Amino acid sequence: MRAVVQRVTSADVKIDGEVKGKIDNGFMVLLGVGNGDTAEDMKYIADKIINLRVFSDENDKMNLSLADVGGSMLVISQFTLYGDYISATQWSLWARIKCMRILSPMCEIRAYIPKRANLVRI
Repeated sequence: MRAVVQRVTSADVKIDGEVKGKIDNGFMVLLGVGNGDTAEDMKYIADKIINLRVFSDENDKMNLSLADVGGSMLVISQFTLYGDYISATQWSLWARIKCMRILSPMCEIRAYIPKRANLVRI
């Protein structure tokens, strides 16, 4: 699994102009799930993200996690994080087909995160 995590004050994702997901203070996560990723990998990366201490405490030190501040998380599937452009200048069709088989872990992470940090919304 590969994730790009960005701390945001607000974020939304639109599909065909329609807002499909929106959060306020929290993380926007681009998540790439690879062919060999397991449920344990998903739990590991979700726990890492939830527990990142990148929010300021009362002393203005980055010492609080997403769960500590009651933040939200917007998780966006991003299979291009597994892009292989070494031998070509275009993303291969085979890589896209393999990525389509891994939609189940995305559903698993969407179910796991709220159980792990009850203040987190996806």
